[in-house]
Amino acid sequence: GGGSIFLEPFTIELLIHILDSINDSNQAEKLKEVLLENFAPIHSPEKREVKKLKMVIETLDDIIKNGSNWVDSQRELRQFSEGKSLNLREHPLLAFRQHIQWVYDTFKNIPHVNITFR
Repeated sequence: GGGSIFLEPFTIELLIHILDSINDSNQAEKLKEVLLENFAPIHSPEKREVKKLKMVIETLDDIIKNGSNWVDSQRELRQFSEGKSLNLREHPLLAFRQHIQWVYDTFKNIPHVNITFR
């Protein structure tokens, strides 16, 4: 309503490394479009409600299933064995999806909670 107070528990920055694990540049653009067109700060809080994250999760699931992969991490375990280092692999898109699922599950039933993606 007109006098409602909106809570914005998260402003999430879409980091480039999240998109690095997407194989198809069209899919990466699709994800950016879904996030920024629906959750950009230019939209009113009513239009950025956390319930709309369901659509983001579905988009992420589709991309993960059809064209994403693990990438080399920036972190290494040094002197893992006999002085050798081990590069850790990560799936930034899958980790991002899990984080978005947690935000959705935590806040979906709380009225007037919105999210911003930058």
